[in-house]
Order: sequence, then structure tokens, then C-alpha cells
Amino acid sequence: MKRWRCPERPRRLALTLALGLGAGLGGARAATCDLPEQLLSVSVNGSSRGVQVLRLRQDDAGEVQVLLPEDLLRPSEQALLGERLTCDGQPLFAPAPGVRVRFNPGEQQLSLSLPARQLGGHDLDLDRLRAQSELPAQPSWGVAFGGNLNTEAPQWNGFSVRAAQAYLGVGGVTRQFSVYGDMFVGRDSQGAWRSEPRAVLRYALGPGAVVSAVWNADPGLNTPEFNETDFRGLSIEGQAGFRRRAPEWVLDLPLDAEVTVLLDGVPVTTRSVSAGSLNIRNVWIDKVGTHTLKAVISDDNGVRDEVLDLTQETFGLPRGALVYAARAGTQRGQWLVSGRAAYGLSRNVTVQGSASLTPDLQTANFGVEYSQGTWNTDLGLQYRRSSVLGSQLNVLGRVRFDRGNWQLGGLVVVPTQSFADGSLSLNAIYHVRDWFVNTSYTQGFSGNQWALAANVNHTFNNRLSGAISGGVGSGGWQVGVQLGYLVNPRLQTSAGAIAGSAGLGGALNVLYTPSPAHTFGVEVATPFSAALRYRYTRAVEAQFDVRTDGSAQAYARGAVNFSGGLVRLQPALAQRAILIRTGVPNLQLLVNGQQQVVTDGAGDALIANLPGGQLVEIAVNLNVLPLTVSVQVERERLMPPLLGLSTLDWRQNFKVSRWVQFSWEDGKLAAGADFVSSQGTFPLDDEGNSLLPASAAPIAGTLRSQDGQRSCLVRVAAGAEKASCQPAP
Repeated sequence: MKRWRCPERPRRLALTLALGLGAGLGGARAATCDLPEQLLSVSVNGSSRGVQVLRLRQDDAGEVQVLLPEDLLRPSEQALLGERLTCDGQPLFAPAPGVRVRFNPGEQQLSLSLPARQLGGHDLDLDRLRAQSELPAQPSWGVAFGGNLNTEAPQWNGFSVRAAQAYLGVGGVTRQFSVYGDMFVGRDSQGAWRSEPRAVLRYALGPGAVVSAVWNADPGLNTPEFNETDFRGLSIEGQAGFRRRAPEWVLDLPLDAEVTVLLDGVPVTTRSVSAGSLNIRNVWIDKVGTHTLKAVISDDNGVRDEVLDLTQETFGLPRGALVYAARAGTQRGQWLVSGRAAYGLSRNVTVQGSASLTPDLQTANFGVEYSQGTWNTDLGLQYRRSSVLGSQLNVLGRVRFDRGNWQLGGLVVVPTQSFADGSLSLNAIYHVRDWFVNTSYTQGFSGNQWALAANVNHTFNNRLSGAISGGVGSGGWQVGVQLGYLVNPRLQTSAGAIAGSAGLGGALNVLYTPSPAHTFGVEVATPFSAALRYRYTRAVEAQFDVRTDGSAQAYARGAVNFSGGLVRLQPALAQRAILIRTGVPNLQLLVNGQQQVVTDGAGDALIANLPGGQLVEIAVNLNVLPLTVSVQVERERLMPPLLGLSTLDWRQNFKVSRWVQFSWEDGKLAAGADFVSSQGTFPLDDEGNSLLPASAAPIAGTLRSQDGQRSCLVRVAAGAEKASCQPAP
């Protein structure tokens, strides 16, 4: 943080005289024992030293001569000590050259100050205190369970099960080992039941590499859950070069202080430091992404924070960073070898490649990604050879430009064997608070395949939103319209209609959320069909759907985790996962642009099944972002842990508001009025509603009508949805 610095002495003196303070400001002149004694309140660098008996004289020009008792200074403040004198047997000192002396005769105050860097320097070497390792700090064990049932409409001869799955397993993780095993039972639509054991054993060779042995499981996943595969073999995942040294950081400490250093919100060390300049060095960072170094300084003047942003300005991998993953084994009765790797050539350039080999199919990909400021481009090759279709080689080019509210992108695919099978795709996105516009165009090189599509979303007011979409191309045309209405914070509705070359259709949806953990939904669509849905997201995940045609689906998964002497019920075992902390319940996130994850009642989301050997992009789904939530940064790119749990604390990235309805003292709604508080002015709609910051403390302010004829004091209680005028005293 920038500190206020005093201007030069002539300007200080002119300002002092202009203000009429009668204060002396500047360095003290040589003092003698004939100075008169005075009783003044004394402070040193803002720290009060109480009332002191000292010798002081101020001349007509404002120059100050002063002698102070030596015991006024602390050991770390000896740089303020100038000439020593003994007056009437008492040891006194004059301020050293460069010390700013300010005398206010009206307040009977004297202050001494000296820039912190002139008080001496200190080093805080954190080389031995490394940033958090990718390995977990404590062991955890747990029991995982899940079930999934899909049924078809009842037939004349009985109930029909389309598919069923269930598993029950046990897993645990220590500092170097991770083990999981379960029994999986499944039934397919043909009525065939099967059961098989599944197991995953991982061993950390160090903080940068993990080897795995799996049986009927994907080694890239945390736990198999409902993922069905018969892969059996070995795998290795690793990363290197992410560890980097943060730049040295110099803090000014005008007083003796206690300093706590935090990296990404995690305390690193706490030290008692003498006044002066503090040089913090050898802070190590092991992970890619957003990072902040924070110092909490506590001294006689109070507590303050200093923050240093350590975010890497890179879209891909940092320079010298390497990630890789490889596996070998059998799958579907055939041998399989595959792997992928990415390397950061520089802050702006990342190279990556992958390959997969089986007896019937061989694929390979290679790409170079370049990013500079708001531009991101990559060029790649795709090779595929199969025993049925032969060989094919494609050249790909992709570009993305982000600036302000705009995002522009393009993709071209050029097959080397058949140019006519290639295509060009263009995309443009414009997003502001009330508008979200997405357009795209795809053209096949043959000229026979093309498509143009557009989608416009607009928020009309605090309750009503709408969207218009349309598309036309070689495959036909389609237009649609949708309206959404927020009845209250817990109840929202939407209705839409669609028309096109394939026919007409429409749907009505009602969503009721009595609490962040429970969501009920009803959907009615044409031709007539209806569905009732229920979703529970808290300690476990559960969902139940039933339709008017008699089909239904029930789904549930969870885990009982034992860690640190505590028992927790969570959606999954945290053997290899990222915990996203947003503080916003029911917030939809996208993983790598596809997988949707919804935060729980506390605003946390545990993302467990992550691919190894590559970065993961976590993004906010702006299409369904509630009106009560605003976001600063919409996406982050993270490196998943090789073993254990990593946490992205994103809580400062979101600002949450709440709906409050205001009314006058007679009970009438305060339509069109303004609520004025210390946090700003909030306009009310025609039903007296407004969005206020979600605060744990009450918000006091004044309710004023537009014509200025009515006003009253209002106190909005924490969490309240309604507020009215307070009775006049």
C-alpha cells in the first residue's frame, strides 16, 4: 500500500501558518540547557509516550529547539538520538538530523518522526518455511456410497428397470499413500446383472509425482463412483517447475510490531520485529493461479494489512513448468498405452501433446499455445489411424480475444486428406450487467454445411428477464423466446416457446428453493408431458425425477470422512480433489467449460474427479448467475493436486446482495422510493423492493420518497426480507 509522505519543509511551514495552528514543523536546531522546561504530550512515529517534562523553545520563524529525556526512546529507535547533554544532572538528547519535529502549542503536543527505512533494516528469510505442499497434512479415511436407478414406464407385464448402479467402498489417504476399494453392482437394460470389485492404489514418489495401480477403474479419477470401465494397469502422473520464488517485499515498520505473513490466506509465520524496514524474502509458491502475500502488522497504532499481488500473468503454464500423465494396461480385452504432457516454454508459450495406442486405433495430438495480454492463440495437429477408416491428419487453429465486455473467438479445422471436410467457426460474446449476447457462425469448406446462431439475454428489472434465440443453416431454422420471472427470492418461474423447421414446442418451469439445500422443480412441456424434480445438495447429493409417462430416476452419492478426529458427511471422498470456496450457495460452476458443479449451502463445491496431467479451468456459469450475485473474475485455471486436497478460496471474488421490501409506517409499500444508508443509495422498484448488500450486521438508513414529501428512519435487520419505518421518538 502506498504511504502518505510529508512534503518538503517550506511547504509544510507555509501550510502550518496558513492553517493558523501556530505549530513548528521541521528538523530541530542545536539545543542548549538554557531552554525552558515544558510539560507536553509526546509521540514518536505516532506512538504515544505520555506526558513528559522536556526543554523546548520555538522562535518567531517556527524553528524548534528541544531536549528530551533519553528513556523516551525504545532500543529500536536509537536512530532518532542526536546530541546528548546533561542538564541539572538529567541526561537529555536532541533529535538527530533528519528527524521531523512537530510542535503544536495549542494542543500542547510534540511529535517526532523518522522514515522507517532510516531506523535500520531487518531480514525475514522464509526459505525454510515452504508454501503448502501438494501432499495432505494429515491422514483421512472414509466410506463412499452411491446408487442410481432409471426406470421406464410400467408395462402390462410389470415394472421395467432401464438401468441400475450401486457401489459401496472404503478409501483412505496418508502423506504418501492413497487406497480405495469398492464393490460395484450394475444392471443394464437387457436385464443382465453384474458385480465386480474395483481398486485404486496410489503412491507419492514426492510432491511432484504419483504412481497408481488400478483394477476396473480410471486412474485419472478420484474414485470410480458410477464410471464403468474395465481398465487394469499402471499409471503415473507428475508435475515440476511450478515452484517459484516470490519477489522480495520491503515493509516499513515505524514502530516495533508483530508481523504475521500469510500466503493465499494461510498463515506462514508470525514474528516480533523491531522498528525499521523489513525485507521479506524467499517466499516459495508451488501452484499456478492467483496468489496474494499478506502481512498483518500489529503495533501501538493498531492493526493494518499490507498486500502484495503475486498472480502470474500467464494463460497457460508458467515458464519451465511441466505436467504429464501416462498409463499402460488392458481395456476391453486389448492392450492400451496412452499419455499426455504440457510444458511452459515461456510465460506466453505452452507446448502440449498426447497419444493413445491400441491394436485397432492410434491417435496423437500436438499443439502450441501462445498468449499475450488479451490474446490467446494455439495451433495444433491431430492424427488418427484406425483399422477401419485408415489414417487422417487435421490441422487446427484457434484464437480468442478478450477485452472489456467482449470475447471474440475463431476455430479452423483443415483435414489434409480431404479439404472439403474442413470447417471454420466464429464466435462473439458481449456481456454487461443487463445484457448477454452470444453469436456464432460455422461454415463447412464444401459449402453445403453452414449454420448461423444468436442468443440474446436481457434483464429488464429486478424480477423480469428474457431471452431470444434463433438459428438458421443448411439443416433448417429455429427461433425461440423465453421469459423468466422471480416471484420472490425462493420462487422463480420461466416459460418458453420454440418454432422451427422441426415443428413447434413450449415449456413452463417452476423452481422452488425453500432453503439452499433443497430444490423442487416442475416442468410442463408440449406435446403434453410433465416432470417433478427434487434435488438435495448439502452433505450428500441426491436427486429424484418422475415423469407423467411413468419413467423415473433416483440418484444419490456421498461419503463419510474421518479426518483430524472429526467425522464429516460429504458428497465424495477427498482423496484427490479441489475445494472451491465461494461463499455463495447454489452457485453453478463449469469445469473445463462442460461439467456443471453446484455449490452447497455454505457456498463450497468439492470437485473430485479431475483429469491428471493438465490444468483445470473453473468458471462461473454467467448464463444462470443470480441477479443477487456479482463477480469480479469469472474464471481461474488451476493445477489439480496429485494427491490430497487443494483449496481455491474465491470468497472475495463475489459480492452477494439480498432482496428487501420496504414499507411506510402505515404499511403501504414504499414504491419508487430511495433507501439512503452509509453503504450507498438504493432505489426501490414499484413494489418497494431493492437489492441490498448481504450483511451480517443491521443496516440503518433513511427511506425517502421521490417527491421528498415523506421520509423516515429504517433499520434493516441482518437477513431480513422486509423493513418498515421506525416509530418516531
